[in-house]
Amino acid sequence: MGHVFGWPGILPRPIYKTLKKLNPLDPWFEIYEVSGGTYAIYEPFHFEEAISFVVCGDERAILLDTGMGVGDIRAEAENLTSQPLVVVNTHWHYDHIAGNYQFEEVWAFDNDFEVGKIERGMTVKEVSDKMRPEMVCAPFPKGFDPSTYEVQRSRVTRRLRHLEEIDLGNRTLVVHHTPGHSPGGLCLYDKRDGILFSGDTYYPGTLYCNLERSNLDDFVTSLKYLAGLADEVSFVATSHNEARVPTHEIADALDGFLEIQSGEAEYTLRGNTRLYRFERFLVEYPHD
Repeated sequence: MGHVFGWPGILPRPIYKTLKKLNPLDPWFEIYEVSGGTYAIYEPFHFEEAISFVVCGDERAILLDTGMGVGDIRAEAENLTSQPLVVVNTHWHYDHIAGNYQFEEVWAFDNDFEVGKIERGMTVKEVSDKMRPEMVCAPFPKGFDPSTYEVQRSRVTRRLRHLEEIDLGNRTLVVHHTPGHSPGGLCLYDKRDGILFSGDTYYPGTLYCNLERSNLDDFVTSLKYLAGLADEVSFVATSHNEARVPTHEIADALDGFLEIQSGEAEYTLRGNTRLYRFERFLVEYPHD
């Protein structure tokens, strides 16, 4: 989840002027080349601003997350590569798995809670509030009906483990377990190009530590772990808002979460939620 203050007035985000823009099949999406053989499939017209990534090797490609399920993400991904595609989910939330049903191969971290959520899907009632008019700033694709929006069931065909390597053919991605936002959350590190795909462990925007099974201490541990990889990381490819951010923002996020953990960070209240504002991100946390 990536809701950020200022949307949609903040669009278009400046970062996208620095990336090569490709033509999508459906204008619901924007497509950018993040680096050679790495493409962002961006959904800027929903407040989540979800980003899925196609990561190509010589023998196969992965689609990292399947987005909102509003447009045909399989068609977009297959338009970017002729390699066989496998889905890898960073975690179970609706805006990352709603296109899973289009694919035969879906991989996720080996966590029973995480896998169970992905395989169960979500009913119209559970996600009926995600397509309200104020959450969208462009026409839906032809044939999409927000009143029947749901997250269809999808079977997880492979469970990934911490430090497991995914071989794409002359390109290897390393799985890193990064709980906090979700207990089975994962990040991928691209050994060839030094890209860290951070999922929802970090992105510039609103970071949620108040969802089902979110955990502040786990968030801190995961950010410490990712900060320890910084010397190897060329840039961070995040799953919301901006497809490419500087590596130092991981350390900045860690500093902010450490302030929250210590009780020293200032916050405002919105109902029963604490809002901790930092320069590039905001953290939502339950107020006891």
